[in-house]
Amino acid sequence: MNKIILSFICGAAIFFESCSGCKENNPPIDFGGRPLIDTTYTVSPVPTAQVHNVLVEEFTGANCSNCPAAHDYFNSQVITSGGHVNLIALHYYGSIQSKPVAGFTHDFRDSVATQINSTIYNGLLDLPLAGIDRAPVSGVVGLSQPKWAGAMATRLAAPSDMNIEITTGANLVDSLDTIFVKVTYTKLVTVPQSLSVAIVEDSMTDIQEKGLITVDDYEFDNVFRALVTPVPSGSILNLTSKDAGRVFEKAFVYKPRNITPAINQQHCRVIAFVHSPGPPAANYEVFQSMQAPLRP
Repeated sequence: MNKIILSFICGAAIFFESCSGCKENNPPIDFGGRPLIDTTYTVSPVPTAQVHNVLVEEFTGANCSNCPAAHDYFNSQVITSGGHVNLIALHYYGSIQSKPVAGFTHDFRDSVATQINSTIYNGLLDLPLAGIDRAPVSGVVGLSQPKWAGAMATRLAAPSDMNIEITTGANLVDSLDTIFVKVTYTKLVTVPQSLSVAIVEDSMTDIQEKGLITVDDYEFDNVFRALVTPVPSGSILNLTSKDAGRVFEKAFVYKPRNITPAINQQHCRVIAFVHSPGPPAANYEVFQSMQAPLRP
């Protein structure tokens, strides 16, 4: 292990050891896909709640002529909400519209994005569709364009029960990134919840169908590249009852998968979100999300 990462881990270990008076759960370090650090404690006074941020999972494709208009709509929501919308563009296998256009350089379809589609959204086919905080509208989670505005307004007005903070650090020698996520509850929550951490990438250029034309140098942003946590359950926040002031801290080491196109970490962002862990307890509704650059 590189000395930078080792020093980083040791420093973190010393920090958490210094909190031993409040620490309640600090299992051994495990590099098998679980957090490097996983600890919980309480703080007082309870901090003020952040504004609720809406997570949009946009199902899209290069062969979808209506998808650029959907991108424009959700990008406008980021602006009008004051930055309280976090976007993930999912290109998945199984739809004709999600296939790359003839003459393409890169195929943005991803096996994990496909798994998200099949397990959480029950296998969407027509595009564009979007999950807005994974909250059902009339029993439907993958929403079509007529339902977006109402769902966005409802979710942007929703209260927040927790705060999320993200801190990242880079080891340029080994191309490793360490992602710290801190979840602080501002109200009592008595239902099971999980944390998921996704990596998205901006400024990816390729061919896109747009209306009646084909754009050869279309810029793809918010492209889903990886999920650092398990699909679909996430990393469990392991107390069913979370009192106000309860803090969970988790740290993950992320190394890009060997996929094509190669991940450019300089163009990537981390999106962390707290959600229901799914069946049989509940659906996968998202309660809060936050984003930060992967490489600060």
